[in-house]
Amino acid sequence: TTGSPADPDGYTVSIDDGAARAIGVNDNLLIPDLGLGDHEVELSGVADNCLVQGANPRTVSVSENQTTATDFEVVCSATTGRIDVTVATTGAGLDPDGYVVDLDGGAVTRDVQTNGAVEFTGVEQGQHTLELGGVAANCTVIGDNPASIEVVAGEAVDASFTVECDATTGSLEVTATTTGDELDPNGYAVSVDGGLEQSIGVNGSTTFADLPPGDHEVELTGVANNCAVGGANPRTVAVVAGQTASTNFDVTCSSTVGSIQVAVT
Repeated sequence: TTGSPADPDGYTVSIDDGAARAIGVNDNLLIPDLGLGDHEVELSGVADNCLVQGANPRTVSVSENQTTATDFEVVCSATTGRIDVTVATTGAGLDPDGYVVDLDGGAVTRDVQTNGAVEFTGVEQGQHTLELGGVAANCTVIGDNPASIEVVAGEAVDASFTVECDATTGSLEVTATTTGDELDPNGYAVSVDGGLEQSIGVNGSTTFADLPPGDHEVELTGVANNCAVGGANPRTVAVVAGQTASTNFDVTCSSTVGSIQVAVT
């Protein structure tokens, strides 16, 4: 922490929305015995006149038998204020993972839910910009984005974003990845729910648009006898309104294989 006046009672740190742990304004905290992989780390309890630089919360990856470090830089000033940001989203096919609010072109970022609130403390007095990012393709921010905000020292200013989403259908992108030798010379065909087929190259993709939300059965056909499709075929893929789902068929071809025909009477 730099600047003054510093936060008088320090901060708290939480991992994956768990229990808050105290940490001083210039301090270190070791959190042992974490599971491997990504974890969300958040610094809270920051005074209104102090600003956490960068992303907060942030994602930190933990490796086996390693100690991973992350550093929160906090700047405090007597000439700062606070920005309270609220987001309201309406319509169909709402963004499933929320948004990101950028302060002054991304110098400081905060995650926010589709209908939620977030605050920026310790913002220097004067003119600033706020931009709502991570908005799904079927959603539109109404009004200015980025928006201009005037911050007054020692005060809190409100900022709001309204988002409208319009989607009753989704899309599905199907990709084929083929390895080996003697690849299928004319590519494949792919169908959704047993309907109209679309051509797809041996290493290509195709998109089915305007699919209703829910589970759909996707099948890759036209595969040469010396090629095998890995995994389930057909397979079930879930489509979300306003989103593009994806699935990949891995195909392996070989010149040293044959085929088996099975007949049931």
